[in-house]
Amino acid sequence: MTTPTWTRFWFESNRFFNYVNSPEDWEKVKAAFADPEWQPTSTVDELLDKAKVCPREGKPPKYGFAIECDGDKTLREFFAENGMAA
Repeated sequence: MTTPTWTRFWFESNRFFNYVNSPEDWEKVKAAFADPEWQPTSTVDELLDKAKVCPREGKPPKYGFAIECDGDKTLREFFAENGMAA
């Protein structure tokens, strides 16, 4: 069994704000946005395509929906560059 490739990042939103250190943490982000108690819910594709980098942050990078997350790179691009599965 191989360990999945993962690069740590911070995710910033009203529903989830914390480091995403592993695929298991990414599952927590996805669950927060799929929770029907919060409307509207978001699909994984929406998270990947709409979450943007915060260009004023350092390492690890910060992605999300906060006002400061207004860079050009999407979370999908970050996942692809780092060989991470969504």
